[in-house]
Amino acid sequence: MLIFVDYRFPPQALTMLKEMGSVVMINHEGITYPAISGHPDVFFCFGAGRLVVAPNASSSYIDVLNAHGIGYTIGENMVGQKYPGSVFYNAFVNHHYLVHNLKYTEKQILEVHKEKEHIHVKQAYTRCSLVETAGLYITGDKGIEKKLKAKGLDVFLVDNKQVSLYG
Repeated sequence: MLIFVDYRFPPQALTMLKEMGSVVMINHEGITYPAISGHPDVFFCFGAGRLVVAPNASSSYIDVLNAHGIGYTIGENMVGQKYPGSVFYNAFVNHHYLVHNLKYTEKQILEVHKEKEHIHVKQAYTRCSLVETAGLYITGDKGIEKKLKAKGLDVFLVDNKQVSLYG
């Protein structure tokens, strides 16, 4: 298994992940702002077995994908230094839905996942704000919660006041 993590990942958790697969530390400092420069979901949109990669993702990460035989599509939008240029790939995708601020979604993500229902939300850092496990959607964003509940989905809203980003 190939596991991409932020270069600031806690060492103890990193040791545990290395027992599960090959860990790749992501660091795109200088391309986008420091708080998210190590977030894999800023440069890679993975969901439902499909991967879309920003064209300005480091070639060393592309080499890792190629070495592991992982197929991908290169997007058109370059990740930028600040919002909204930093959100193109931060969409949430599963087997049924693509959830994102659709004004900013990378065109290749929309194309690769055209058969899924697209749900527009205001939160453009959607993948950072939403996870799903066993049909339960967990978010700290009230707008995402409202949209998903309107679809009849099981949503749990968490208090994200304690979440802070470095920088």
